[in-house]
Amino acid sequence: NYNKRNVLGGLAASRDITKTKRDVEKKRKSQAALAEAQHLAHIGSWEWDIAASTLTWSDEMYRIYGLDPEKFTPSFENFMELIHPDDKEYVTKLVGDAYQQKKAINYFHRIFRKNDNVLRVLSCHGNVTLDEKGNLIKMAGTGQEVTEAKQTENALAKESKHLNSLQERAIPSNDAINI
Repeated sequence: NYNKRNVLGGLAASRDITKTKRDVEKKRKSQAALAEAQHLAHIGSWEWDIAASTLTWSDEMYRIYGLDPEKFTPSFENFMELIHPDDKEYVTKLVGDAYQQKKAINYFHRIFRKNDNVLRVLSCHGNVTLDEKGNLIKMAGTGQEVTEAKQTENALAKESKHLNSLQERAIPSNDAINI
């Protein structure tokens, strides 16, 4: 019986985890700040691990597309289902070229948000990561919702075209009637 034995000694071990706890808290704060910055700028991020065949999205990327992270699994096929029908061929070619040529991509595409079916425009940027043998192992990038900026750009281009048209129809100043 244990109660009848004499205890001759004991052994205890401890480890100071203060630095580890501080590092974990620092990382948590950094992730929260990144998520807030992405939300404020309407920029989501994504990462495609080629070897593992996994695609991960930031919370803001889900918001941009109007999706619930609990109900949507990011994959290239699922991503392509979100692209405006008129942009699918273009986006497929760009991503395929970036994959085959192991190069960065920058492009715009349109979507209909899933939660409200509103047409939105995204500016997308992606970089590639190669291993030491030059094999593509990862693509990562951002998607920024830029609908209002694109609408403003289009309105300015239309107004500029209209003003140029008016100017071309105006009487040149050296042909003006002298009084």
